[in-house]
Amino acid sequence: MRSSRTTAVFSILRVLWASLALLLVVCVATPLKGALDAPLWAALGQSLKQQVKVHRLANGMTFILLERHDAPIFGGVIRFRVGGVDEDPGKSGLAHLFEHLAFKGTRHIGTREPDREATALKQLEEAVDQVLAGESREPVDEQKLEKARQRVTERQEAHRKLLVPEEFSQLYTANGAKGLNATTNKDLTSYFVSLPANRLEFWCLMESERLRDGVLREFYSERDVVIEERLRGVETRPFGKLYEEFLIGAYGEAPYGIPTVGWLGDLEGLRTADAEAFRARHYRPENAVAALVGDFKIPEAIRLIERYFGSWRVLGPVPGKKTVIDADGDPPERPVRLEVPFNSQPYLLVGFDKPAAPHPDAAAFDVLHELLEGGRSSRLYRSLVLERQVALNVFTFEGPGQRFANLFIVGAVSQGPHSAADVEEAILEEFAQLAKEPVGKQELTKALNALRASFVNDLDSLLGLALQLSYHQSLYGDWRQMLRSLEAALAVTPADIQKLAARYLLASRRVSAEIVPLSPAPEVEKEVAPGETL
Repeated sequence: MRSSRTTAVFSILRVLWASLALLLVVCVATPLKGALDAPLWAALGQSLKQQVKVHRLANGMTFILLERHDAPIFGGVIRFRVGGVDEDPGKSGLAHLFEHLAFKGTRHIGTREPDREATALKQLEEAVDQVLAGESREPVDEQKLEKARQRVTERQEAHRKLLVPEEFSQLYTANGAKGLNATTNKDLTSYFVSLPANRLEFWCLMESERLRDGVLREFYSERDVVIEERLRGVETRPFGKLYEEFLIGAYGEAPYGIPTVGWLGDLEGLRTADAEAFRARHYRPENAVAALVGDFKIPEAIRLIERYFGSWRVLGPVPGKKTVIDADGDPPERPVRLEVPFNSQPYLLVGFDKPAAPHPDAAAFDVLHELLEGGRSSRLYRSLVLERQVALNVFTFEGPGQRFANLFIVGAVSQGPHSAADVEEAILEEFAQLAKEPVGKQELTKALNALRASFVNDLDSLLGLALQLSYHQSLYGDWRQMLRSLEAALAVTPADIQKLAARYLLASRRVSAEIVPLSPAPEVEKEVAPGETL
């Protein structure tokens, strides 16, 4: 699979292409090598810089605006710089759970009687308090506790009768929405949708109401949904369990070692008050970046933005911003190897500490991914699958986030009679060879051409443009970082790859984890690392 950073680089290429329709025609009509030379990239980048408008509201919210009149639609994105790394100890999974709750509507969307609902929600919380009090007593009065639990059930049912289920999403659908969704990862929480061009004011109304007047209704039933996600996605899926244990081995109790979906014990203890406090702390205009790309006029968009979002305020102290951490020193010496018993194919993960962008070495890892896993002729596939036949498949990615120094990860499934240890040894041998000898010019050119071909053959949507602009603005404070990352990736040399391998891809600096099958394994199914939760 592609890492989140590699995917971002591919999307950057698509972003630049989409910024100039005329140049697109010219490029497609010319040979691939000449179509993507440095002067063209410079022209595309300069054009994008001229077209993109950054508008900051007085309350601190940032909007990225780009007119594209190819079709009568637009993509809208709102990102918050909050994810799993921002959760307090004992509250894991809260960022993801809050994303679910953000679709439950507002004071006037999602309920038949707002005032009665407010009373019903208060009574429900009181009933939950009584259950918790009963569970904490010594000795526990089981009869009273059962009555308290029944009271919770009754009040949930009374509240449910006041609801208009899924009304928020249904209003979007009725107005022509496509791709309405949200994601939460370790770094960011994002809400996005595509709409007809004449629904821009509708988007402003819905999103500003969600931010200003959202009601965290159905908290406990939605918490159960997230618990079920964890059970299905981690506890009963071999790769999910392996990846979780792998990150624990790499990061321990540091934020990147805690699953975005949350620990089961933490999830079971979350209360509505936790979500309210989380919103007050992180869902603030100063912490939000929105992007609109499509068929609208920027002056009109700004008028609507000011009208609907300009008065949004959140009281209380602004949380301190965490910054990207990239130590310039060598990665730590920490060979770690874990075994995870599971009834599954023998999956293997091997990870190496690496810096995140904008560190100078980050771009070379994007190119390294294509060298190692870019098709059947790439290094790892050719060596491990075709020649040595020690693996059934092999893939690379980066994780678990991008705000902090992260991991370059190789995943594989061993092919009998070879063990996961055999596959790991073969991976380390390939990396030692990369450090010993520079890759050939032809091999590197092939990798860069694969990046270019991906961009030419997989042009992104208006929503994709909005997602990339907002991503870089949110993560790095400047959407232009995507241009800088692109330029750095295309400038990588064989010597850069050799230095990268010699510094980072060392056996003494790896963390690895493998699944040890409990019984004869089922048919292999390639899986990919969970990067985001929906």
